[in-house]
Amino acid sequence: MIGIRTSVSAPYLTRSVDGGQTWVAVDDLPVANIQVMVTATGIHTANTHQLWVYGEADSTLTPFMITSLDGGVTWQEQTMANLSGNSIYHMSAVSFGASNDSVQAFAVTIESSTFASGGQILNYRQPLGFVSAVQERHTSLPQDYLLAQNHPNPFNPQTTITFALPERGAVTLKIYSMLGEEVQRLFLNQEMPAGLHQVVWDARSHTSGVYFYRLTAKNFSQIKKMVLLQ
Repeated sequence: MIGIRTSVSAPYLTRSVDGGQTWVAVDDLPVANIQVMVTATGIHTANTHQLWVYGEADSTLTPFMITSLDGGVTWQEQTMANLSGNSIYHMSAVSFGASNDSVQAFAVTIESSTFASGGQILNYRQPLGFVSAVQERHTSLPQDYLLAQNHPNPFNPQTTITFALPERGAVTLKIYSMLGEEVQRLFLNQEMPAGLHQVVWDARSHTSGVYFYRLTAKNFSQIKKMVLLQ
């Protein structure tokens, strides 16, 4: 029986293959400067043993999620939704289908500074043995307009831009070069509902450098900087 456990101090991730009788530190993880490993979940079927681990890295406690398709022998970083300053404290996963060939995983976040109500639910649903982005659903509508910092940043070649709308309205989101030239329109006066929205910018056709993204919605307008490293 394979098991993993997380820790807030080194070794941050340990693994057992004998039902918890002995534990061995897991090295060669795809994330550097890990500060904490907070929670983990997994699913075991006749076809695969898939695991997810959430942690935070660097002095800024940047959130990350890693996943393993072989019971914790090898790991890869998984694309995840922007947590809007929250931290994940609980994850769980279930398999479904006639042959247990698919999985649905959930992660619940809490606003870490005040432990206030609200938070987010992250939802992952794919065939077993497949890794892709975790989608996000907010538990309540945002109270204000918000343009979050893109993630990851710096990036190569894709990054996710997250913004919040407290009410339905027309949205314009554009990318500009450091010289102020418009290089791409992600949304142009597009009618969008209230809530949290995300868009992925694929910059593989652009050169390395500093770019700016600007969100305009009703009377709200904000610009943020991002760095492309090809």
